Amino acid sequence: TSKIHVCVDGHGLPLSVLVTAGQCSDAAHVGQLLDAIDVPRPGRGRPRKRPSSVRVDRAYGARHYRQQIQA
Repeated sequence: TSKIHVCVDGHGLPLSVLVTAGQCSDAAHVGQLLDAIDVPRPGRGRPRKRPSSVRVDRAYGARHYRQQIQA
């Protein structure tokens, strides 16, 4: 089996997708999922690598996962 992890914006448009083994923890790959994001920037400049805010479910509530998300 496999899991599909998707990071979406406020409109439901996918920003990054990661496929992992089905028995892996949801939160174990949060860093990889966030690192794959290129947030479009209006006008000139490099795309941002992290969104300005992130909403996650309870699986990401442990301190080390929150630190990865805030980094």
